[in-house]
Amino acid sequence: MILESVRIVADALKHEEYGVNAQIDTITRDGTDPAPPHVKLFGDITRDKWVATLQDPAVVPAIMVAPSGPASLSGEVLADAIRDSESVAIDVLYIGRDISPEQAITAMYMTFRAVLRTLKELMGNSRADDRTRNGVCVIAAQDVTWGLAELPIGSYGSTGALVLTLSARDTVV
Repeated sequence: MILESVRIVADALKHEEYGVNAQIDTITRDGTDPAPPHVKLFGDITRDKWVATLQDPAVVPAIMVAPSGPASLSGEVLADAIRDSESVAIDVLYIGRDISPEQAITAMYMTFRAVLRTLKELMGNSRADDRTRNGVCVIAAQDVTWGLAELPIGSYGSTGALVLTLSARDTVV
């Protein structure tokens, strides 16, 4: 359930039609703020070595997606049970150290607004197929926490982190 949730979120963030870069262009900002740069690289811990080993991304800004800890799964060991989870925590990390620190922080917050718009679109009824993978369906985003983070990722570090708490259901028994 964690594997599929990570991949569902990562795929939504880089979706051409409603993903982060499609949303960035719609973010309103103060007249003095430059438009945040489009994210050049998306990666997740299950498919990308640079994320799994916390290496430098090839380009920045980049977003990496990884589990934020264990998920609480009801029915995990029960025979013929549908497994539900109310707490699949996913980290979305923004890496953007190629500009001044204040510009990187501003770009991170604006990019996270685009992430939230992407998640809102993903949770819409018309995106049910995008929320389902291998019989696991992300049902809702229960909670979102965001802020600055200084995590060692290669020589860049992470400018910010967004922690999503999702509920999901595994219908394959």
